[in-house]
Amino acid sequence: MFISKIIKFLFGFQRIGKDESDALKGDVDAMYRVGDKYYRGLDGSIDYNKAWKWFYMAANKGHVKALFKIGSMFYIGDGVLVNYAESRRYLTKAYKQGYIPAIHGIALMTLKGEGVEKDYEKAKKYFHIAADYGFSPSQHMLGLMYKEDEYNPDSLDLALDYLSKAAFQGYSLAQYDIGRIYYDWKDYGEALNWLTLAAKQGHSEALYLLGRMYRKGIGVKKDTLKAKKYLELAFERGSAFAYAELRLIENYEE
Repeated sequence: MFISKIIKFLFGFQRIGKDESDALKGDVDAMYRVGDKYYRGLDGSIDYNKAWKWFYMAANKGHVKALFKIGSMFYIGDGVLVNYAESRRYLTKAYKQGYIPAIHGIALMTLKGEGVEKDYEKAKKYFHIAADYGFSPSQHMLGLMYKEDEYNPDSLDLALDYLSKAAFQGYSLAQYDIGRIYYDWKDYGEALNWLTLAAKQGHSEALYLLGRMYRKGIGVKKDTLKAKKYLELAFERGSAFAYAELRLIENYEE
């Protein structure tokens, strides 16, 4: 009853649906669902302030996804001021309940020195924990970290191993990075395969690189129409390089 009165005070007595009704009765899962509705704008409008309040109440009851959401919102600044210390505190609570995305967030903060002393090796250990559970963003990050490790003779093999694990799960960032590696190695057949997979998910740099390959006939038969299609899609997603390629086509190749 006390919780119900607090929620009514915070949110008013507006017409409410079933989830809101259940949340007023103390249903923690319903609190999370209502917060998620406001966060994602599922009823037509995003409201981070209301989302944060519902997530906060669910988090204080130990709801693991709500703990993660509050940590993420403190990190990004959605509905609250950015606060790395609070972000890490909530992410740690979520991780202690076994929520793997939270350890990925902690790893990123440790890698960047946000709310904690910057520590590359500790960040890598955190990424390994999440990667071992099959979390593709952590596998991708490990791939990038090993790719940049010039002192480990096995680093490139490890990089490709972790990038492949993420890529085979459909993670477009990893698909692009593998494609880029093969492109730089001039293995254009493999590059084309991976870049195409990333492009199908709207990855702008993959779209741009495919457009460039078809414009110049790099590893593929030259095809200006295909080049324009990929470059236009890349430009729509904000690629300035794609715009430059399109201008070259318009001025010199049509």
